[in-house]
Amino acid sequence: MKRFHVHLHVNDLAANIAFYSRLFGAAPTRVEADYAKWMLEDPRVNFAISTRGAQAGLDHLGFQVDDAAELAALKERATTADMALLDEGATTCCYARSEKHWITDPQGVAWEHFHTLENIPVFNEASAAAGACCAPSANPAQQAQAAAQLAQAELRLQQLQQLQITGQAVHSLKEANNKLAAAIKTSSDYTTAIIVYNPQLDLETMLNGLRQLSSTLKIALAITFSDLSQTIKDYSFDALLILPLFATNLAQVLNKMHQTNTTRTQHLLPSAANEPNCSGKRILLVEDNPLNMEIACELIGMTGAMIEEATDGAAALTKIAQAPENHYDLVFMDVQMPKLNGYDATKAIRKLSRKDVKSLPIVAMTANAFLDDIKKEREAGMNAHITKPFHLEELFAVISEWLHCK
Repeated sequence: MKRFHVHLHVNDLAANIAFYSRLFGAAPTRVEADYAKWMLEDPRVNFAISTRGAQAGLDHLGFQVDDAAELAALKERATTADMALLDEGATTCCYARSEKHWITDPQGVAWEHFHTLENIPVFNEASAAAGACCAPSANPAQQAQAAAQLAQAELRLQQLQQLQITGQAVHSLKEANNKLAAAIKTSSDYTTAIIVYNPQLDLETMLNGLRQLSSTLKIALAITFSDLSQTIKDYSFDALLILPLFATNLAQVLNKMHQTNTTRTQHLLPSAANEPNCSGKRILLVEDNPLNMEIACELIGMTGAMIEEATDGAAALTKIAQAPENHYDLVFMDVQMPKLNGYDATKAIRKLSRKDVKSLPIVAMTANAFLDDIKKEREAGMNAHITKPFHLEELFAVISEWLHCK
C-alpha cells in the first residue's frame, strides 16, 4: 500500500514541530536535531520537515511503498510515460536506507518514489555533514525547457479555445494512447492531433503510432521555419503549421484538413492597438498580382513603414542591385511570379557582391504551406514564411520580428 510523502524545508525546527503536532493531533514519530517526521494513518502520509534546505518551502513530494514490487510498478509507469528518471537504487537519506528513484514534473518539482529498508543514525551516510536535503538538483536548462514547453502548450490550448475547440496537451505517445482510448470509451473521439517538433522527437515513430491508434485522426506538424532542413522528410502529415502559431492560421489549417467552411476566424483579427510602429523603415514588396499588391500595401502600410513595389523577381533584383547599401530593411517576396520566381530571385539577391544582402530579411509569401515548398524557401535563402491571404496577427508579428518594431 502506498503512502503519500511531503518534505518541507523549515527555518525553525522546534516551532514547526509544535505547529504540525497541533495540526495533525499527533507527535512526530521521529525527531533529530535537524529533522522530524510524522507517519500519519488518516490520511496515509509520510510528512517530513528538515532544516537542511537553502530556503524554506517545499523540497519534494513522493510516494512511499511497502515492497519492491510496488516500487517497480511506479518505476515502470514513469518509464513508459517517457518521464525523465533518476534511479538511485539503494541509497541513504533522511535517517533511512531506501531503494528509490526520482522524477521531475514540468514545474521542476521533484517526486520521490521509495521503499524504506531500515533506519540509520545519520541523515545521509554518504555525507553526514551535508547541508542539503536528498532531492536531486534539477538541471536549470531542463527546468527552463520544461517550463517553456508547458507555457507553449497552454498558449496553444488557449488558441483552440478562441476557436471554440476543446483540446488537451500530452507529452508522449503513451499519454496520447491513453487519451485516445479513454475518448473512444466515452464516444468523444479526437479529430485532430498536432505534433510540435523538437530535435529529439522521432517523427516517424510518433506519426505511425498515432495512425495506428486512430485511422480517422488528422495529424498536423507544427515546426519553426528555421528547424526545417534536409533531414526532415515529408512523412505525409495532413497539414503543416509554421511556428509561432496564430489562431487565424490554426483555424485556416483546421478548416482545410476537415474540409469545413467556418466563420470562427472573423473575431480574431487584432485591433489597431496591436499595430507595430515601423516609421522610418523601408519594405520592398514583390508581387505580380495587382489586387494582391494593393491589399498587401494597405495592410503593411498600417505599420507606418515606407513601401516600394516590384512586380516580379527580376524587377526586385534590379531595385536592390541599384539601391544604396542598407536601403531596404525587409523584403516580402511572392514565390510564384513570371520572368523570375521568388526562389531564383532570392538566390540571385544573396549572390550580389555587397554586404547588406547577406543579412537582408526576405519573407516568402505563398498560399502553399507544404513541407516541400517551405524547404525550397529555406534552400533559396529566405528567412521566414507567411501565408496568403494575410492575417493581420501573423503579418504584424513577422514585421515586428524582423524590423524590431513595437
